[in-house]
Amino acid sequence: MCLGCLSPKHSWKECKTKRQCTAEGCNYSHHPKLHKDKACTENSAGTSPNSAFKNEESVSNVSEGIKHKVLLRIIEILIKGKNGTKRIFALFDEGASCTLLDKSVASELGLIGSADPLQVNMAFGPSQQDRASERVDFGVADLLGSEFFPVQRARTVTGLNVAAQSVNVPQMRKTWKYLL
Repeated sequence: MCLGCLSPKHSWKECKTKRQCTAEGCNYSHHPKLHKDKACTENSAGTSPNSAFKNEESVSNVSEGIKHKVLLRIIEILIKGKNGTKRIFALFDEGASCTLLDKSVASELGLIGSADPLQVNMAFGPSQQDRASERVDFGVADLLGSEFFPVQRARTVTGLNVAAQSVNVPQMRKTWKYLL
């Protein structure tokens, strides 16, 4: 997905728009909708328009031991904190309500944020709390590291358990010749 115009048909590097963000105080070249708009969540009195409703974030995870032919969108990226940069694998989860980062990676990069306990809900299972979760800010970039984009208020999780995934590229080339 393009971070410049939000089109799913190309990446930011291929985008012809390359416009400067119009959000106040932002000097990056990306779409302004990537920012959390305070005006959309608060009225002139400084309160939420739906103050009767509680804004909750939840995380759900389901993993089966059965082999599927579903490929998750995973990409290797650079993540940047005050202690430097690190190569990690990022999982694109279009259904997620928040961004998660393993606590050990956050610690290694010197990311320290405000404590905010996180409720983790599993489908058909008990919910769990991560009382040590923090909200942290960091930068992400492609492996060239030419431009880092800000990620704000991501949640740290102790022992983020994501199942490993691998692909057989030669087999994929035989099966889906039109893709590779």
